[in-house]
Amino acid sequence: MSRSFFITGTDTGVGKTFIARGLATAFMDMGLCVGVMKPVETGCRVKKGSLMPTDALMLMEAASSTDPLDVVNPYRFKTPVAPNIAARLERKKINLEKIINAFKTIAAKHDVTLVEGAGGILSPVTNDISNADLAQLLGLSVIIVVPSRIGAVNQALLAIEATRTRGIDIAAVALNRLGGQDASLPYNKGEIERLGGVRVVEAGQEE
Repeated sequence: MSRSFFITGTDTGVGKTFIARGLATAFMDMGLCVGVMKPVETGCRVKKGSLMPTDALMLMEAASSTDPLDVVNPYRFKTPVAPNIAARLERKKINLEKIINAFKTIAAKHDVTLVEGAGGILSPVTNDISNADLAQLLGLSVIIVVPSRIGAVNQALLAIEATRTRGIDIAAVALNRLGGQDASLPYNKGEIERLGGVRVVEAGQEE
């Protein structure tokens, strides 16, 4: 039976793609076939008249994915804002059924599927659906990426509470060190584990 995870975070720019790529590599090293998905990507650059979803392409490279880009990344926008706002500004509509069907197509062919959300756990995907709601609709366990810096404990606990109140399983918290030094670094992992009751794994490289 395949296993799938939704990679989310406490904010944008916290290293979700870095963590997802690392997971893809780790699962592949275990001999598993890995599928990846970035349902919606905003802030895409334009190349030869087409929008290029950088995160989705990096995920595909990490997993050696041969799935069509339009299945891995059904929706892409140029404007670097939340998906629902980008869709509104660019006069497009995000169809959840299309995302769900794309996920089912990928998951059916792989041992493990990694789905990376856009923005933080409660960032809106549509006007009515957040990343947390999307994870729930897809039936996925969540991996929450938290930047390891001062404030990490509060950010992690807020994300954990928001996830649990929706009945979503938390597979782990990934504490990602983005660089720099502050006095909280030796303590963040232990405090999040103690107060959040979750498994915390650490990543020590910048995205």
